[in-house]
Amino acid sequence: MITSNVVPQARLLGSRELYELLFRRIFVAGESVLREDVRSFCLASLYGSGSQLDGALDLLLNIGVLKASSNYLKADAEFLRYAQESGIGLAVSDRLIDRLLVEDEIESVFPVGSLSWGEQQDELIVHVSQIPMSSLPVIKLFRDLDTIQESETAAVILKVLPPFSAKLKTASAAGLRRKISRKVLSPEELERIQSAQSKQGMKAEEYVLAFELKRLHGHPQVQLVRRVSEIDTGAGFDIESFEGLRSFFPDRFIEVKSYQGSPRFFWSQGEIAAATELGENYCLYLVDMEQLQSPDYSPVVIRNPVTELFSDNSNWTATPVSYEFITKQHQARC
Repeated sequence: MITSNVVPQARLLGSRELYELLFRRIFVAGESVLREDVRSFCLASLYGSGSQLDGALDLLLNIGVLKASSNYLKADAEFLRYAQESGIGLAVSDRLIDRLLVEDEIESVFPVGSLSWGEQQDELIVHVSQIPMSSLPVIKLFRDLDTIQESETAAVILKVLPPFSAKLKTASAAGLRRKISRKVLSPEELERIQSAQSKQGMKAEEYVLAFELKRLHGHPQVQLVRRVSEIDTGAGFDIESFEGLRSFFPDRFIEVKSYQGSPRFFWSQGEIAAATELGENYCLYLVDMEQLQSPDYSPVVIRNPVTELFSDNSNWTATPVSYEFITKQHQARC
């Protein structure tokens, strides 16, 4: 899990009342203010602000809302204009998301599985159980700023409503595209990888890709379903997909195995390691190559295969077929 450098760790990050005080009373004129004067004014004007103030000021400095010079603080003029037009809550929330995107830290707050589509247009759902403990103060701040609201359905479900949902959606999608674009191989490497794949394996992957695109018809980001195996053979899975139409991030990771006749396949150590890490989000798709032309055929899906295949009640038998050898001299040096 990514640790954020933007968000002060283990800190209270303030409340709406504190931010209103800072930008309606202290920094509203755009002048530099001595940091100690800021503290004194907040303590005198807002009960309990002392426990929040340091975290709030550090956050505002990190996201460029405040600028420091010696012991003085000054608000960013562009932020003040935006806050006047859109409200302080939305202005702070938008600037925080912008900075997380610039620093490539969106996933530190909203990892895979934490966002899904809501029932209303442009509504996002936050699954609190999927938010890292270190990022819960950020979620609390968004709630205090009224850019994320409680849901009527469950305490662990929150709603992100427009216009902040549009900002979060765009930033998260941009962060994901940036992550994908890093895994770029040279033409020579790509050719070597493609030549190493068997025709049957590629055909099975193409079939599963088409199967997923059909299953997810209507998903607003279906274009993000992709064959990872084409560019990264070390990922431990072949295809990134979505669990369902409300999944915001790709959250189903598919390893494709093909067979003819009796079901059998080989599973590498790297794939097993990926399956162990991803748990319920990892699926094996077993493709019977003799059934591909059948219009009603669907591959066998084994979710969380580490648990399923290695359990005492499994219908599968695992047979070791290779060993790694290392010289004793090398082991001694290690």
